[in-house]
Amino acid sequence: MVTPVAVATDPSGRFIYVTNHGANTVGIYAVDPLSGNLTSVAARATGSNPVSVSVAASGSFLYVANQGADTLGAYAIDATSGDLSSKASYATGSSPNQTAIDPSGRFVYAVNYNSADISGYVIDQDSGKLSAANGGVTFAAGANPVALAVVASIE
Repeated sequence: MVTPVAVATDPSGRFIYVTNHGANTVGIYAVDPLSGNLTSVAARATGSNPVSVSVAASGSFLYVANQGADTLGAYAIDATSGDLSSKASYATGSSPNQTAIDPSGRFVYAVNYNSADISGYVIDQDSGKLSAANGGVTFAAGANPVALAVVASIE
């Protein structure tokens, strides 16, 4: 069973990424610029139960919250095909529900349903690799958070 859950578009609008919760994959689709029709490019394996996907402002990296694995997967995006190659997997709190990248593209966050907190990471702009923000200490979010959005960068 595929069970699509979340969708994200790359900044150029050329590719769409869909998390498939039941299949543990991210579906990749090319967007026809004239008709808007989609062509399947590939489905790439993720961690267990992917539920959210975010594309970095650069269009070079993609991050997936894997709810069943308590991880945030990092992927490099091929600029020509939109296909993904796995970079690494990072521990989150319990049951990450959603990801968000700040407008500057410097930080990615995962909201964790069962641990009632937010995991924050600094994005290496060259490699897409992540390092823990806030010294690895999570941010309290209240009971059972399910969504988050970042509306401004902290300068």
